[in-house]
Amino acid sequence: MNLAAKAAERLGVRLEPRETTHGMSGSRVSFATRGHGRTCVLKVTSLRRDDDARAGRRELAFYRGMAERLPIRTPTLLDHYEDNEAIAMLLSAHGEIEPATSWDRRSWRALAVDLARLHGTEVSEPDRWEIDRSPFHALREPDMPVVNGFWRDDLASTLDAIVESRELLEQEILQAGQCFVHGDCHTENILREDGALVWIDWQGTGMGNPAVELAFLHARATPSGARVPPEMLATYCSERNKDLERMQRSVLAAELAIFIFEWPPYASFNSPAGTRRVRQRTRYLAERWLEIAGRI
Repeated sequence: MNLAAKAAERLGVRLEPRETTHGMSGSRVSFATRGHGRTCVLKVTSLRRDDDARAGRRELAFYRGMAERLPIRTPTLLDHYEDNEAIAMLLSAHGEIEPATSWDRRSWRALAVDLARLHGTEVSEPDRWEIDRSPFHALREPDMPVVNGFWRDDLASTLDAIVESRELLEQEILQAGQCFVHGDCHTENILREDGALVWIDWQGTGMGNPAVELAFLHARATPSGARVPPEMLATYCSERNKDLERMQRSVLAAELAIFIFEWPPYASFNSPAGTRRVRQRTRYLAERWLEIAGRI
């Protein structure tokens, strides 16, 4: 009996014969039915690997202690358990995922408002929620053979200038400050239900950098051809009373750092068209960054 089947039996639900999804964190998400016939979601995270165990425990702590305090919608934790094999959570089911390419300006604006509310959340024990978010490790200790192998033909000598400006990139990103973040913000982790957004997959949540969160949203949308409209960031800054120009620089620096220093190993998971879009986007970001760096 697999972990999902064991969890379903222990939590008293019946797995539905729908396709299940498997996360990179060692989790498996399945639809299930409770005794009264209502559909719910069963998420099971294996404890076999330490990183997966930490992610699973962080998400369970979020649903038990933070979720109901947030000014945005999340699933409700209906039941859970942890044993020596796995963490299992039974969550309320909501709506559907829509690809980034189908999002209209109104939807992006709603996301901006939600993200601003999330980032404005006061956390009573911030040390408990500390996370060491990317791309700072990659900026400080880049894998230069991989970076050169992927970007040299595209960027030529521009790549050298970007690598040399890593400290300045980090400084620009850090200007955005710290707040409570989702940690894996992209449209595949947001359900659409009755015109509202429901945020799922909180395994990476904690105290992090808002510019990195916003940049990651852009970076995940790029391979599909979706573009996050500029007014999304303007709405976000207006909601949080942040300086738009300042945040634009921080987000640009974060997105460039993600693509240059973190993205190459993931290229194989994308289509040739998706990779071409990333290369095109990165050339644009590199040009803008060097203009900014020259003025600082």
